[in-house]
Amino acid sequence: MSLEIGKVLNNRYRVVELLGKGGFGAVYRAWDLNLDRDCAIKENLGDSPEAERQFRREASFLVELNHPNLPRVFDSFVLEGQRQYLVMDYIGGQDLQQIMERSEKPLEFSKISPWLSQVCDALLYLHAQNPPIIHRDIKPANIRITEKEKAVLVDFGIAKLFSPDAKTTLGARAITSGFSPPEQYGSGSTDARSDIYALAATMYYLLSGKKPADSVDVLSRNAPTPAPLSSLNPVIPASIGAAIDRGMQVERQNRFQNVADFKSALFQQPVYVEKITPFGSPTVTARVQEKVVPTVRIESQPVSKKNGMKYTKFLAIGVGLILVILLCFGCLMMNPAIFNRSLAFLSAMISTSTPAAIDEPTAISSPALEKPSTGSLPTAIKPTSTEVRAETESVVVATKLAIKVCQVTDAGGIDDKSFNATAWKGIQDAIDQLGVQGKYLESQQQTDYEKNINAFIEEGCDLIVTVGFLLGDATKSAAEKNPAQKFSIVDFAYDPTIPNILGQTFSTDQAAFLAGYTAAGVTKTGKVATYGGIQIPPVTVFMDGFALGVAAYNDKHGTSVEVLGWDPATQTGLFAGNFESTDDGRTMGESLMDEGADIIMPVAGPVGFGTAVAAKERGEVYIIGVDSDWYNTAPEFKDIILTSVLKNMDITTFNAIKSVQNDTFAGGEIVGNLENGGVGLAPFRVLENLVPKSLKAELEQIKFEIKTRKRKTSV
Repeated sequence: MSLEIGKVLNNRYRVVELLGKGGFGAVYRAWDLNLDRDCAIKENLGDSPEAERQFRREASFLVELNHPNLPRVFDSFVLEGQRQYLVMDYIGGQDLQQIMERSEKPLEFSKISPWLSQVCDALLYLHAQNPPIIHRDIKPANIRITEKEKAVLVDFGIAKLFSPDAKTTLGARAITSGFSPPEQYGSGSTDARSDIYALAATMYYLLSGKKPADSVDVLSRNAPTPAPLSSLNPVIPASIGAAIDRGMQVERQNRFQNVADFKSALFQQPVYVEKITPFGSPTVTARVQEKVVPTVRIESQPVSKKNGMKYTKFLAIGVGLILVILLCFGCLMMNPAIFNRSLAFLSAMISTSTPAAIDEPTAISSPALEKPSTGSLPTAIKPTSTEVRAETESVVVATKLAIKVCQVTDAGGIDDKSFNATAWKGIQDAIDQLGVQGKYLESQQQTDYEKNINAFIEEGCDLIVTVGFLLGDATKSAAEKNPAQKFSIVDFAYDPTIPNILGQTFSTDQAAFLAGYTAAGVTKTGKVATYGGIQIPPVTVFMDGFALGVAAYNDKHGTSVEVLGWDPATQTGLFAGNFESTDDGRTMGESLMDEGADIIMPVAGPVGFGTAVAAKERGEVYIIGVDSDWYNTAPEFKDIILTSVLKNMDITTFNAIKSVQNDTFAGGEIVGNLENGGVGLAPFRVLENLVPKSLKAELEQIKFEIKTRKRKTSV
C-alpha cells in the first residue's frame, strides 16, 4: 500500500509524491522539514527476512559512499513495526530509459558521452573500495540524468561485495533481460567485469535502439556475442563500436578487465584510477594511484651497440658536411643573417639526434587568473625518467600520482546553486583537465566543519578546499595543527597570512556596483532592494557595492532611486539570519515588494530562491543573482533574472589546485576582481531590451574606471 501524500514520516519528512515502485521497494519524493529541501525516501516493501537483510545491506553500502555520480544516504529509520526507510538525495531529472523512449531513435554518442564518462567514474570509485562493490544492475533505467546534465547511478538493491574466493554471489540474484551478463544467469559469481558488460550493453542499446538480447540468447553461456554495433549504427566511430563490442563478450576474460581500460578505449584519453586487485587474487592490496593510457604497440628492431656506433658516425659526418656547406655559402655572400640561420639549423639538427633534457613543469605567473579551458583533454604526460638496456631500447614513463582535492561545504550544501556549487565546479574542471581526484563532504551545521576537515586530513587529501567565511576558524585551527596539510578557503583570508592556507577573496563590490547602477537605470518604481543571509563581510561587500552603484546613477542623472534593505553609511539593513531557508527568502522578498521594490538582489545563497519564487508570482519584479550566473544555475527563473553578480570561485579554486599540482603552492591571498576576471556582471540575455543602449555604454565606461582604479566602489 502506498504512503499517503502529505503524511509526515519520523516527524521530519513530508511525502510529496510516489516516484516509482517495484517488487521490493517504493521510492517517494519528500520534503525535509528540518533542512527545507527535497529528498527521496525508499520504503522496503518486502516482508521476508531476506528482503530486510538486503535493504540493510543497501543502506550500509550507500552510507559509506561519497561520489558526485552516486546517491547519498543521510538517514534511515524504522516505522510501523518493521517497515524500513532510507532517506537519500533527491536526484530529479529523468533516466536514460525515459530519454531513449522519448527520442524514438538511437541517441548520438556526442550527447551521451559525458554521461557515460561519469558512470565510468562512479564504477571506478565503487570497484576501488575495499572490498570492491559490484553494482550488478546497470541499465538505462538506473542511470538518472539531472537537470544539470549530471549522471547518477542509482538502485543498489542487489549490489554485492566482491570476494575473489566466493563460489556464490554475496547478495541477491536478479536478471534484467538484455543488460545482465551471461554469468548472472548461472550460478557463477559476478565481478567488476559483469558491470562492464552491463554498461556496454546499455551503450549498445542507446546507440542502436536494440537490446543485446534482441540479437542473442544470453541464457546460453556459449551463445555468440550480439551483432557488432557498427552493423546497426554505421555512423558510430569504429574505435567506439569495437570497445562496446569487446565489453559485451560472453566470456569474461575476453572483456576489458577493469573500467579504466574500458573508459580509456571509449574516449581515447588517459584515465586516473585507483589500482584494483586482479581477479582471483586472495588478498586486497593497498590502493595505488596509476596513470592508465591507451596502449600503442610499436614494432622496433633490436639496436646493437655496434650498429648504434655506426649510425652515430654517419650522422656526425652528415651534419658536419651540411654545416661546412652552409657556413661557406654564408661567408661567400657576406650575409650575417645567413650565417646565423646556419648555426640555428645546426643546433636543431644536433637537438634531434641527442636526447633532450627533460624539465620539470614550471609555474607561469600572470596578473590575470588562468581560466580553465572547456572540453580539452588532459595534457600529455611528461616522461620523468628513461632507461636504456643493452641490446634493445625502451623508455620507462614515470608519472606523478594524481593529487586528491577535497571540499568541505558550509551548511548550504554542494548543490546550493551558489558558492559551494561554484567552488565544486572548479574542482570538477580540475578533474577533467588536470587529472586530479575530487571529493566533497557536506556540512549540515557548523559543528560539522571541524569534523569534516579532520576526516579529509586523515584521508590524506593533498588540498582541502573549505567554502565560506564561517569556516575560517575551523580551517585556521586545522592548519595550525597540521602544518604540512595544504588548504584553500573561499571567501576568507588571514592577517597575518598562514603558510599553508591560500585565501580566496573577491572584490565583489566592483561587480555589484555595476549591478546597482543597472538597477537604478531600469527600475520603474524608483525603489530597488538588497538583503543578506548573515551580516558578514563577504555578504555586506555585495550590498555596499550595490548601494554605491545606485548612488552613482543618481548623481549622474539627477534621480532619487531608493535602496531598501541596506544603508552602507551605517552598515545596517535586512538579514535572514541563515543561508538555507527559502521560506525566509519568500517572506523577505514579499516584504520588500510590498514596499515598492521592483528589482531585488538577495545575497543569501539558496534563501534568495524563495525571493525569486515570490517575484515570479508577483510579476513585474526582477532579480539580480549573486555568486553564480542564476540564468544557468536556476533556469526556472531565467525570465526574471536581470543579471547576476559573478564571483568566479571556480577559476580561483582551479588555480589553487594547479599550484599544488605544479608544486608552486604558497599560503597568502588571491583576490579576484574585474581586472583579472575573478568577478564580473552576467549578460542581460532575455531582459536585454530592458537596458537602454545608453546605459550599456555608461556601464562599459564605469567598468574601465573601476579597472583603472579611477572609481571607488566600497565604503
